[in-house]
Amino acid sequence: MRKLEECAAVLEKKLSARKTDKFAFTLSETEGQEFNLENGEFSLLRTVVSNHVSLKIIQGGRMGSVSGTDISDEALEQIIADAFMAAESAVPDEMHDIAPFEHEEHFAKGCESTDLEGLFSRTQELKLDIEREYPLIRLMLMIASQSKSRSVYRNSNGTAFECRRGGYSVSLEFSAGDGDRTTGIDAVGFVTDDLSTPFIDRASVRQHLRDTSSRIETRALTEKFNGSVVFTPECLAQFLSMTIGNYASGGVILDGTSLWLNKIGEKVACETLTVRNCPWDPRIIHGECWTGDGFRTENIDIIDHGVLKTHLLSLYVANKTGRPVTKNSDDALIVLPGDQPLRDIISGIDKGIVMGDFSGGQPGTNGDFSGVAKNAFLIENGKIAGAISETMVSGNLGEMLMHIRALSRETVEDGSMSVPYMAVDGIVISGK
Repeated sequence: MRKLEECAAVLEKKLSARKTDKFAFTLSETEGQEFNLENGEFSLLRTVVSNHVSLKIIQGGRMGSVSGTDISDEALEQIIADAFMAAESAVPDEMHDIAPFEHEEHFAKGCESTDLEGLFSRTQELKLDIEREYPLIRLMLMIASQSKSRSVYRNSNGTAFECRRGGYSVSLEFSAGDGDRTTGIDAVGFVTDDLSTPFIDRASVRQHLRDTSSRIETRALTEKFNGSVVFTPECLAQFLSMTIGNYASGGVILDGTSLWLNKIGEKVACETLTVRNCPWDPRIIHGECWTGDGFRTENIDIIDHGVLKTHLLSLYVANKTGRPVTKNSDDALIVLPGDQPLRDIISGIDKGIVMGDFSGGQPGTNGDFSGVAKNAFLIENGKIAGAISETMVSGNLGEMLMHIRALSRETVEDGSMSVPYMAVDGIVISGK
């Protein structure tokens, strides 16, 4: 395999020869092995080797950005040509820029070495654990992989980063069946850097297997009421992503439509809620080391005990708006847990649902949302009263954060996030 340093030197030499005003590029190489299990049988073991290159240039205030998978000299020459062509057709904007010089740094994420035999052993164990403990589960697809990768970043201001990564990822797709009765398809996965724990005990694998087994018997709600929703960690992550995108992302700050446009330092949620983006947290296996702009990534607080601390702005949006750039563009979500067990939270709810997934359109500018509660269970008089189907939920993202009932003590940590359950009051829940 061609050395990345050699490719980097070629790119820098060619870009300098063309008197490029500013440039930045990332080169990466990845090697991995993957097991596939389909319909209960191991069907594939393959080795995957890949390269990637992405290049951004700024010439006369015009930006061109291209990427590819070939790092031969001829391909790199073509990528440079394509980047210049893209820049020539772009609209000039002096706010395009790259990060200033940052010190040369080398990073390591995940594990230094991987164990293919150990991965296969854990994968076989997971299959047997599911068959023994959850006999109604029909395992349709399981993909278990290990990978090692290396990336280098360079820019025309002299920044030089390198990152080595290693780890394992597992993903499952399954349904449940009992005779002619079946459920829809569910999925769960995680990333890890060690094999010390059985895979069935990782992240929320057990919860998904248990809940899917319980959804063979469902009933459709026929009423409409204003109640409480308990978001599972994955569903909460989905809603927090929608909320941040709707109120704190670069696009809505740039066009001025965000309702949190001038809310930095003000309360936007209950004081029990703290939301962080922390790629350097040890629970985040492969968090980003540098941003697309070329900044060394920093952990950030987005909401701290209910108070908005930052917007998520690229260098371009920061330059356009005069606001601070955010040295973080990852999805390494950390939500601080509460102090109540989940069972106590549920026992205090008269009527509501547990929602494992949400299917709906993009929320409105003001944060209004409406969609279908998926993988849902009814709560009545403090107890789970069975699985439900054809249930709609609607509310407002901003108001939702101001009506948090509780955050659970339990969290789900899947290598990319650490998030608890969250109960919210005042959500409209309706059947067919």
